[in-house]
Amino acid sequence: MISVFDCVSAILCAIDRGLPNKEYNLGSKNSPDIRTLLKGVVQAAHSRSVVIPTPGSLVKFVLNVLDTIGLTVMYKEQFMIADEEYVLDISETEKDLDWHPQYNDEDMLKEAYRMYKENRNTNE
Repeated sequence: MISVFDCVSAILCAIDRGLPNKEYNLGSKNSPDIRTLLKGVVQAAHSRSVVIPTPGSLVKFVLNVLDTIGLTVMYKEQFMIADEEYVLDISETEKDLDWHPQYNDEDMLKEAYRMYKENRNTNE
């Protein structure tokens, strides 16, 4: 995951370095596994929900069926890789641009949930 604020700071670092003509990976550092992330959000939300692992192939099948009948929950490109672990190497970005992420995955998820709750309550 990457914070919008970290994206902006990476852009500013690239500008400061003359806009290098390279592709750079952006992301947070030391990301925990998804189960740990979700448990942290549940706890921060003061919920009694339980995180239950589900088979990725079953989830993909259900999401594909929903997508096929027009009840799209997320883009197909997202759910087809949702059960795969991707960790981007940001070391070249850090070295070349002197950029370092300021936000971690857990803080971003908690903030997204906080904003969801705030927005949901104002629309009711």
